[in-house]
Amino acid sequence: MSILQANIDFLAKKFPHVIHSITNLKDNTSNIYVERVEKDYDWLEAVEGSVGDFKLIFMYGFGQGLALIDLLEKYPDRWIFVYEPNVEVFYDTIQRYNFVELFQHPALKGLAIGEEYLNTLFSTILNYLQSDLAFVAHRHYLEQEVDELYAIKEKFLKYNELFEVNQQTMDHFRTRWMRNSMNQLPHMLDSHSIEELRNAFPDSTAIVVGSGPSLQQDLDILKNMKNHAIVIAAGSSIQALIKHGIWPHLIVAMDGGIVNERIFPNDTFFEAPLLITSTAYYGMSYKKASGRMYSILRNDTVAQYLLGQSENDFDIEPTSTVTGTAMQAAICLGARKIIMMGQDLSFQNNKFYTDGITHADTDYIEEKIETANTTNILVENVNGSQNITNQSFLFMKEGIEQLITAFPEVKFINATRNGAKIMGSIFMPAELVLQSIENNNINEHAVQEVLDQLPDPVNKSKISVVKHRLQITKEDFKIAQHELKSIQKSLGKLQVLSRTKPVKAQQLLENVEQTWAGISNREWFVPIIESIIPLQLSNFDRQLPMIVTERNIITKSSLIYVHLGELIHSILETLEYADEVFQNSLEQLNTL
Repeated sequence: MSILQANIDFLAKKFPHVIHSITNLKDNTSNIYVERVEKDYDWLEAVEGSVGDFKLIFMYGFGQGLALIDLLEKYPDRWIFVYEPNVEVFYDTIQRYNFVELFQHPALKGLAIGEEYLNTLFSTILNYLQSDLAFVAHRHYLEQEVDELYAIKEKFLKYNELFEVNQQTMDHFRTRWMRNSMNQLPHMLDSHSIEELRNAFPDSTAIVVGSGPSLQQDLDILKNMKNHAIVIAAGSSIQALIKHGIWPHLIVAMDGGIVNERIFPNDTFFEAPLLITSTAYYGMSYKKASGRMYSILRNDTVAQYLLGQSENDFDIEPTSTVTGTAMQAAICLGARKIIMMGQDLSFQNNKFYTDGITHADTDYIEEKIETANTTNILVENVNGSQNITNQSFLFMKEGIEQLITAFPEVKFINATRNGAKIMGSIFMPAELVLQSIENNNINEHAVQEVLDQLPDPVNKSKISVVKHRLQITKEDFKIAQHELKSIQKSLGKLQVLSRTKPVKAQQLLENVEQTWAGISNREWFVPIIESIIPLQLSNFDRQLPMIVTERNIITKSSLIYVHLGELIHSILETLEYADEVFQNSLEQLNTL
């Protein structure tokens, strides 16, 4: 095996998006920079001032990997994320040197090659970040492009702001998602899961249809495609398809809001099989009695806990767009070629949706378009020019691109005419796509026929087990609430005793820590509490090292009173809410 192939094989496992950066790249030594072989002590000394006590390090430049090796040796206890903007340098390097050992180093947490994947690296960093990030540059860039390092730092800070807004938005909807999941639980127990249809259509082609304005131009072609590929309507695109007499093989619903009542206004929209994610609007389950499937998302830890299963038992990763969910459903069904249509991810000709999409308010659409034109955020389109877009679309685009890198065995074709360029996919106009799949044959009721052949999904024994787990968890909620209120009282006393009777305060503190450990170690704590209030728990975790190391009993008591007190208040509210939705779910399960 060649050095290049050994590197590529390992990168495909740990950093698959890197493979997309170097695919079809030809040897080009005209733009290669070379770093010094000897250890660069002056550079390491300069780096020391930037790194300080920061746990995470962003390194600008990979070069021949020597500086990175020195950095890993100097800081074995830090996590390092590397960005090399020069794709040719990286490709030349992995042809010459075997870096498998370097790439598998546990401290190397992220690697991005080429500017297109910089945001992907930022996203990875933010999954680890709890405080600040150190920025260091390879000597070459330090000498030649130091201003670019500052520019990248600014890009990261802006991305971080948007990420925080996105996280806060998600946090706002978490209780809704939990209610949806619990209300859907009885329906999930009398429906088939998408996993039961795994590889039902091996090596097939699937078309994932979005609601973008470009779809209007290709609906006639799409109508002819239905006999040659599995057509999957992603969310609201079902409205445009039905208007033009196209019934898909499968509909995917992911939105957690009541807007689904407008997207699916009557029975006509439910004729095709329907896949509902576990946190989608629960009202959908009541409208579709047969031909209904579900998938528990890998981040729906509440449903996983109650079903006694883990995230590894399910196929669907949560994404920022229903397109991502539909793509994963297609892969689960066995598709190895996925065609994207209507995934504009931008405002073509000042339009948000294709004709026929009626669920959104006109004022809302006009406001979005006006804001996009004002902010003038641009994205490269499939033709090499640029479209007006917004940050929401860019997050969706990034999510789709990350999904594409996770499935290197699948070929992704972007047939969205004039839409945003989607990395990892190739653009092909719809008419050429149709020509390429004309020899394939798919029955118009193919998915429904597979569903009809499956045995009755109702399992009385499993329903009984889930009901029992719901009941005992609810009972333990009451016990935990009593213990948490006891801690609240102790925290008030602790404030006083720390100033007057420090020995008693220390004893009380130990009792609080023991009671808290008993609560946080409960089986349901992580899947339920962490899924509902992750930001509050994360904030407490950031304060914990300071609390643990504080030796002054007065200061320590004050820190615990503030930070643990705030967290306990949030947990009590969460348990009260969880008890309500669990009770409702129990009552529905009793009807099965």
